[in-house]
Amino acid sequence: MPLKDYVIKGRDKFEPEDRSLAFDFPCCACKYRHVEDDQDEPCVSCDYNLNARPEAESAGGEHG
Repeated sequence: MPLKDYVIKGRDKFEPEDRSLAFDFPCCACKYRHVEDDQDEPCVSCDYNLNARPEAESAGGEHG
C-alpha cells in the first residue's frame, strides 16, 4: 500500500519530535503522543486520531 493512502485531508495536528529521525506513521513520531488521553487537545481534533471528534463538536458545538 503506498504512503499516499495514509495522507489525511482535514485537521492535521502532527508535529514531529525534534530528535525524531525515524520514518514512522505520524502518531508514533508526534511530539504530542504522550498526552494523557487521545480525547485531549491537540489529539482530539487531529484526524490522524481515529477517535477524533467531528469538527463541530471539537469546536465547542453540541450534538443533541
